[in-house]
This record gives sequence, structure tokens and C-alpha cells, in this order.
Amino acid sequence: MSDIRIVIAGAGGRMGRTLLRSVIEGEGLVLAGALEHSASTHLGEDAGVLAGLGPVGVTVQSDMGSTLSGVDVVIDFSSTGSSVRLAERLADQGIAHVIGTTGFSNEDLSA
Repeated sequence: MSDIRIVIAGAGGRMGRTLLRSVIEGEGLVLAGALEHSASTHLGEDAGVLAGLGPVGVTVQSDMGSTLSGVDVVIDFSSTGSSVRLAERLADQGIAHVIGTTGFSNEDLSA
């Protein structure tokens, strides 16, 4: 069985950093990407360093396009707006989307 390639959306937050550590240290898991919003101070930072570990060669990005190539699943602890946009894109690409983001309005959920 091949490793599961995972992207963490909202990588700079408390849960995002916890997920980064779990994926980096997990067996059978590969950190394939780390996403943050375009104004994040973490852009360009190594995801392993952000997680409190050593460098892993994965840079925090804001560009979904290049980050999602060849990915199996995105674990999302970003914001409601980002989660909705990401859900639409991932559905089109057939990529699994695990959403931990909270605070959705009824309008968000019907989108």
C-alpha cells in the first residue's frame, strides 16, 4: 500500500501545526503540502520548522493549484470562506476533503 499524500490547509494555526506534526511523524503518511492565506507571515516557511520540528522540504504556500497536484486528501482547519472555495475545487478534482473548520453560516453550508 502506498503512502497517503496529505495537504494541511490552515497550517499556521494551532490545529494546523498539530496536524503538521502528526502527518510528518506518522507512518504511511506524506506531507505533500501546507496552505495558508495570502497575507500569512508563514508563507515561504518550511512546514516542519513551523510545526516545531526540523526542516522537511515542504514550504508553506498560498497557491492551491501547485499544492494540490498528486494529493490524496486535504485536511482543512482554515476559515469558512477558504473552506467553501477549497471544497468546490477539491470536489471538481476528486480529492478527499476533511473539514475541521467551524463557524459556517447556513449560507456557507448550502454553497
